[in-house]
Amino acid sequence: MLSVLRKYLPYLSLVHLWHLYQLEGKMAEQYKKDQTIFESDLTVPVAGTVFYLLLVTVGPMIMKNRKAFELKDSMLVYNLYQVIYNSWCCYGFVREVMGKGYANKLNVWGNYDADIGSNFGLGFFIWLHYNNKYLEFFDSIFMVLRKKNEQLSFLHIYHHLTIAWCWWVVTKVYCGGDSYFGALCNSFIHVLMYSYYFMAALKISCPWKRHLTKMQMIQFLTCIAHAVYLYVHKTVPVVLPVLQIFMMSSLFVLFFTFYMRKYKKSTKKRA
Repeated sequence: MLSVLRKYLPYLSLVHLWHLYQLEGKMAEQYKKDQTIFESDLTVPVAGTVFYLLLVTVGPMIMKNRKAFELKDSMLVYNLYQVIYNSWCCYGFVREVMGKGYANKLNVWGNYDADIGSNFGLGFFIWLHYNNKYLEFFDSIFMVLRKKNEQLSFLHIYHHLTIAWCWWVVTKVYCGGDSYFGALCNSFIHVLMYSYYFMAALKISCPWKRHLTKMQMIQFLTCIAHAVYLYVHKTVPVVLPVLQIFMMSSLFVLFFTFYMRKYKKSTKKRA
């Protein structure tokens, strides 16, 4: 089964990207009649949570006495897929802010409903960003299949699990407007991150490798500042900036702790 999946993964990835590209036009028509099309019930995040917890707990036990899989080709396809996916999301958000899509020309921060025009474009790319959080579970799937269990840290599991729930809340509460900014920041970081993974697999030197963790922490601080702005100006429901402040603060602490441990290890090696 896995060998068949690996054989056809490049084609499946292209088909899925093309499907999503075509979906924008179809959903734009639906949005005119129903502006709740990006909302979903609890089924998806609950099922995703159960699957993920089983993956990171039962998965390593199943693989314990099995040979690790060699998945370089699959990971190359996946990383390239993520680069394209996240680049498309970045393009979509910038397009909407510049007024080249469905919305009026927008401010980077501070957009009220009366000034936005149609929220469809922003909502669509936020929805894409949310759905990608489940595709990102493949990061952990590859770790389990390759028996890289040391990489299944609390930071890794907490990050993947909680961020999916946070973006589900965004799609339920206010999928549009200033909610887009965190998704844009995260998509941009992921373009750099998955580009690095892709280049590393091909043994190509990546100029921003040593700065990735710092850029992620800058992302968290920027999103905290954005959330404070939203809380003060109330361009989105107050639950969203409160949730964003909590989420970004917790991730900043975890990433900073990881960075300091890594920095101390590298300092000891040089000494």
